[in-house]
Amino acid sequence: MNVADTRNRWHVPTTAQGSGTETVAIVVVSLMCLIAAGIHLYVTPEHFSEWWVYGVFFIVVAGGQLATIPLVIWWRTPQILTTLVAANVALVLIWVVSRTSGLPIGPPVLDETGGLADPKVGGYGAHAVGVPESVGVLDLTATISELIVVIVLCAMLPANWRRWVLNGLLAVGATVWVLFGLGVLA
Repeated sequence: MNVADTRNRWHVPTTAQGSGTETVAIVVVSLMCLIAAGIHLYVTPEHFSEWWVYGVFFIVVAGGQLATIPLVIWWRTPQILTTLVAANVALVLIWVVSRTSGLPIGPPVLDETGGLADPKVGGYGAHAVGVPESVGVLDLTATISELIVVIVLCAMLPANWRRWVLNGLLAVGATVWVLFGLGVLA
């Protein structure tokens, strides 16, 4: 089996195969995914105490970030890299929404006021529906790590795929700014 057959067998793009730049990109993505996954696992117990759905979400996110590492090492197809970009952008967008307008879902609240209470007021915790969370060092670090993953994965894409992905990211960014300007993300 020659080298080209091995590359195709493992779905590794043949451009820049084995280059130092590619190796650095893989190391950076792996390290950033480890950092973000570690942070998500670290805060999982806190989120489980607020609502089991939040806890499960953080475990799934951390698992996905850890699964990114072997995908980037052995199966760097444009489709997989694009999917990983989309997943990380989705995580960043969830973080932005949670810090600007608050999450649209949250734990069920026992309403003892006959429906007269405002769920945004009272002791419902930092993750109440529609209540923005404060920015902390850990969540900001995880988000920056995810943004670095997006940038490096985009750089790893073949030129024709990179163009489409970057145009898509620009469209998502423009949409977020329009929503922010309209007050949807206040």
